[in-house]
Amino acid sequence: MFGLGSARRLTVATAATLGAALLATTGGQAVADGLTTDPGTLGEAVPGTFVTATLNVLGNSHTAGADPRPSGTTRMAWSVQLLRDNGVDLVGLQELEKPQARAFNRIAGDTYQLFFPGKDPRDAIAFRRDRFELVGTDSSLRIPYRRFVRTMPVVILRDRVTGKRTVVMSVHNVAGKGLKWQRRRNISVRRELAAVTRLTAQTGLPVVFVGDFNDRRVNFYCRMVANGFTSSSTWWSTPAAPTTDPVTGEVTPAPCALPRRAGIDWVWGTPGVTFSGYLKVDGGLVDWATDHPLVLARTSL
Repeated sequence: MFGLGSARRLTVATAATLGAALLATTGGQAVADGLTTDPGTLGEAVPGTFVTATLNVLGNSHTAGADPRPSGTTRMAWSVQLLRDNGVDLVGLQELEKPQARAFNRIAGDTYQLFFPGKDPRDAIAFRRDRFELVGTDSSLRIPYRRFVRTMPVVILRDRVTGKRTVVMSVHNVAGKGLKWQRRRNISVRRELAAVTRLTAQTGLPVVFVGDFNDRRVNFYCRMVANGFTSSSTWWSTPAAPTTDPVTGEVTPAPCALPRRAGIDWVWGTPGVTFSGYLKVDGGLVDWATDHPLVLARTSL
């Protein structure tokens, strides 16, 4: 129930230039047209669009031992720098342990509002105060993790520029090899999809769904697509269309193919959410801040 309340890096400026060129050559919509690989661009920053991201910040406890990276609080300054440098308006954060959450609020609290359910900040959503207004929250999405069940953050935001509202959901599905952990991920995805269905019916709003899903399998991807989600990682391609037998009229569903360079961190959207750019920032400062890429998506409602 809702309550009130480096060489490997492509800069945003370069991305915007490339995105504008792509959009200009396709009448405002980037299509495949022979383009089979990710052009690595956030697209054109047209009015009304915003940058959505997902970032696993690598929990403070993970670098308390042999890991050569500094503490989580030190690394949080770099994570915030990455968000600012890449113009992020909205981000799902995973592994945000308490020392890191305190550091985030100290460093970026004037710019970003941080939301997490209850007292555990490990799964959180942050958004620019000057771009979004928090108008609702939900704490009913609970998924199995390791020894416990964890509550994932869900919010309703109002875009201060367009006035439009959207549900935002960020998740962190358990990692691990073997059938036991895959079953837990499957349970999590099932609960998450059910939550999206419920929230869509309850609010009538589109859903931006981000997170560390710990899954890059084609089965996972095609399950999401079959449930009506669009992935930001295929914004430049034209979706395959079903084929119809000219004699029998039998319709064959379009094939589902995993995007190239698919990772475990995803940005998804239901109908009503449009992506016009995608960028995976890795290397350099990212490698010091965390062990995941920063995944960005140009988004509009």
